[in-house]
Parts: sequence; structure tokens; C-alpha cells
Amino acid sequence: MKHKLIDVRKRGVAFSREEGFEGITAVACLVHGADRKTIAALSIDVPTFRIHRYGMDRLVELVQMGASLISFWLGYQEKPPLVSDIENIRSWWSKTRQLKPLTI
Repeated sequence: MKHKLIDVRKRGVAFSREEGFEGITAVACLVHGADRKTIAALSIDVPTFRIHRYGMDRLVELVQMGASLISFWLGYQEKPPLVSDIENIRSWWSKTRQLKPLTI
């Protein structure tokens, strides 16, 4: 378990492949407050059989964008957000949805 936490800290992303619920894969990223402390996590849970449709790389990028934007809204200033507003995320998702799905 300690090894897994070290890996999550390095990557900034956590994965759950049917660990909590059978048939569910999740990707999570930390949300930081103005004081730089972790105050929450943002997670996207997807039925495992649909991962090929979305692509794990796209889900990771999506959760990272969301977490960085929420952190920015909460006053976290150490890094600039990956996107400036929710419309940037919607636009990115619409554009990437039309790409050939990635596989894991």
C-alpha cells in the first residue's frame, strides 16, 4: 500500500481497477486549497467495459483538468490551472471524443 501511495504522489493520479466495486474503473486527482493542502479528490468512475470507448489517457487528462480548475477556484496558486474555465473542458472533450478511442 505504501508503494502505491508513493506512486500516486509522483504521478498525481490514482487508479482503481475494480478494487472498490466490481465492474468499475476510477481515475482520481487531488484538489488543493489556497494553503496548498489537499482538501479533496476529484474522481471519474466508468464501467470497466467502456474504458476502451473513452481511453484511459483521456480520462486522466479530464480529471486533471477538473481538479486543477477547482483548485484554482479555491485559491491554489502554486501552478496555473490546465484550463481557464469549464467551457474549455467541454470543448476539449467534444474535440477528443471524435478521435479514435485509445486502449489501455
